[in-house]
Amino acid sequence: MSIPKKYHTYILLGAVLIVGLAVGMLFGNHVVEAASSHSPNDKKILVIYTGGTIGMVNTPDGLKNKPGEGTEQLDKYLSLYPHYRDKIGKYDILSYDPLLDSSNMDPGDWNKMIKTIRDNYSNYDAFLIMHGTDTMAYTASALSFALKGLGKPVVVTGAQEPLAKLRNDGINNLICSLIYCSRSDAMHEVVLIFDNLVFRGNRSKKLSPNKNTAFGSPNFPPVGKFGIDFEYNIFVNQDTRTPTTKYQRLWQYQQGAFEPTLYHKGLNIIVVTLTPGINFDHYTEMVESGNKVNAFVLQTFGIGNGPDGNKSFQHFLHTCNATNIPVYNISQCSQGRVEQGDYATGSFLSKMKVVPGSDMTLEAAFTKACFLASIYPNSPDQQRTMFQRDMVGEITSAGMNDFELFIPLQA
Repeated sequence: MSIPKKYHTYILLGAVLIVGLAVGMLFGNHVVEAASSHSPNDKKILVIYTGGTIGMVNTPDGLKNKPGEGTEQLDKYLSLYPHYRDKIGKYDILSYDPLLDSSNMDPGDWNKMIKTIRDNYSNYDAFLIMHGTDTMAYTASALSFALKGLGKPVVVTGAQEPLAKLRNDGINNLICSLIYCSRSDAMHEVVLIFDNLVFRGNRSKKLSPNKNTAFGSPNFPPVGKFGIDFEYNIFVNQDTRTPTTKYQRLWQYQQGAFEPTLYHKGLNIIVVTLTPGINFDHYTEMVESGNKVNAFVLQTFGIGNGPDGNKSFQHFLHTCNATNIPVYNISQCSQGRVEQGDYATGSFLSKMKVVPGSDMTLEAAFTKACFLASIYPNSPDQQRTMFQRDMVGEITSAGMNDFELFIPLQA
């Protein structure tokens, strides 16, 4: 059946209108966005190469860090991916000498990174730290506490396989990190990027020494993820689909002037993992003999329970109270939180002034104890008080419920 000629003009005009609307829908928003946003190439990034697997090179003795050669590897491999150049800002590379295996790092090395960021803060828009994976989560947590008033993104990344190997995960982690640093909406806090996922630094934890999915965040979902494009995840109310106060606080943690804090030298934070029948006499003698101990972090059973019938444990806690040494409580379980009042064995710890650490990771609890001992060296009571508070997103705040979900920002 043919359409009468008198309708042809109307059909043509309608088709033109539909095409015009489609083009507007497809490209109109992009034109506005391009006009109002900054190009990634406007960003200046300082890449701080501390050492680690990602920049190791082949030697007769196996893979090793060599000053300078890791920097050359970085430039060499990035040049193989020119199609990412429009998504990555300008970067400079600062290589530490000597380079460090992260297993050898201590709070003095955290201070070196803090000073590097502090001294270069006004010259760069973002900072990317290339780091060994073994203690990467400790460094990410330590920096999150120390960089008070942070107004720029700080990314920590590394690799399970070095760039020098043909098949490696380092190049993807590096490119994702540089792209994130170059985004105008990169969050002003410390994050850890690994295997396409962006984790809040003080919630991250190394889960595997063998897999490329080496890191996780047991009690806090990833902040974002890289697929074909990058997507943020945010806390939203399931009904109104608007950001909750909890998400808005992500931006409020770092208010005020940038005032980084250095960790004190010679800190002695002792981590004790409880086991059935553990004897605490050694730790009690350590305290009674006058050895400097700033705090103990206990990794307890389940929901935060300890052996209340263990005489050596009782004596240890009494000794810590008598000498005013803080004792903190986190769970051995990777997920969940400490609730000291649920069982008698947990209530016993509360009576003994043991401070619950909620759902902090070991890495966050340890570095937070170091941080509090550094800023309140003469006030153990203040250390105990602040340990329970959510300072930089390391603790899930009370009141979070099942209606607060993590969903893509664009959803």
